[in-house]
Amino acid sequence: MEGNNMVLSEQIRQIKAGDEDAFSKFFETNRDMIYRYIYRYIGNKVDSEDIAIETFVKFHHNIDKVDLSKNIRAYLFRIAHNLVVDFFRKYKYTVQLNEDIATGSEKGRDTEKELIHELLEKLPDKYRDLIILKYLEKYSNEDIADIKGKSLDSIKSSLKRARKKLVRLFNKLQ
Repeated sequence: MEGNNMVLSEQIRQIKAGDEDAFSKFFETNRDMIYRYIYRYIGNKVDSEDIAIETFVKFHHNIDKVDLSKNIRAYLFRIAHNLVVDFFRKYKYTVQLNEDIATGSEKGRDTEKELIHELLEKLPDKYRDLIILKYLEKYSNEDIADIKGKSLDSIKSSLKRARKKLVRLFNKLQ
């Protein structure tokens, strides 16, 4: 992650200097990751695309506030998360998760996907977010701590509680 942040830091320096090509590269590099994260909350392609674009617009608008010594992607994720929260507040939607959470296209997987959807929808937001980042987006505990702006110990204990809650929910379905 550190080497990746160095590349991102250089892109941000170029963006701050007015290089729009650098912003295009930054956008292309991070677009899919941010879109997936948002889509797993929203479950609607159009709204997810809009929020993803808005994430980058806000990021660009606040480019002078970006601290190059910090995790840049964590800052981007925080913007995306705050926009998702605002979206739900504004429209009072219930969370619908992406049907593509589980990989694979076999028919046997459809039931697995539905089960994953059902379990994630029942998790409280604070746990759902951690499970998505850890197991679906494959971020390390350290990266999640950066993204959430919390200590590593706090993330570890929250993940432990999230897993226990997920297991309890799973056992209730059986």
